[in-house]
Amino acid sequence: MGVFESMPVLTALLNLVPVGVVVVRARRQIVLSNPAAEQILAGEDLLVVREGKLAALPSAYDRPLTEAIELAARDTFSRPTAFCMVRPRHAPVSIAVAPVDSGAAASSTLALRIHPR
Repeated sequence: MGVFESMPVLTALLNLVPVGVVVVRARRQIVLSNPAAEQILAGEDLLVVREGKLAALPSAYDRPLTEAIELAARDTFSRPTAFCMVRPRHAPVSIAVAPVDSGAAASSTLALRIHPR
């Protein structure tokens, strides 16, 4: 069974997770996100949707985000790629990117876990 064949089950499970989870395609288009991730995206001070794609704020973190997503899309057997976003007057936030399926690089599905420390 493919990842999206059981979308209602996947969505129900993601809604229970207390950390932000965003599922994206290799080119950063968001496929789905859970309520915790929606709150993070709505805050517009960590991750945002820019031109239909997931982006990091401040923009200095956009490159590590893009590289982590590209690595996970290229190497579907890789371990999760993680990095930390440090912002003034805020707790650091860890971002982990892992492949969810083994599709072609352009259509690979990746999950990002966003966790305040």
